[in-house]
Amino acid sequence: LVVEAMQIKYSDRPQLKYIKMDARNMSEFQTGSFDAVIDKGTLDSILCGNNSRQHATQMLKEVGS
Repeated sequence: LVVEAMQIKYSDRPQLKYIKMDARNMSEFQTGSFDAVIDKGTLDSILCGNNSRQHATQMLKEVGS
């Protein structure tokens, strides 16, 4: 729902891409695809769930590679 809403809201900016995926497994991207990653909401959400430390660690490893 959020992805679709953002695509509509920013339809005048075709260079922006919104992709739904698991932040713990971002194999769709090659290693080193990003110079920087800024996130707060996703990490907060992960830390509220079951196995939060394990899932947070997986996410941070994905973002860092």
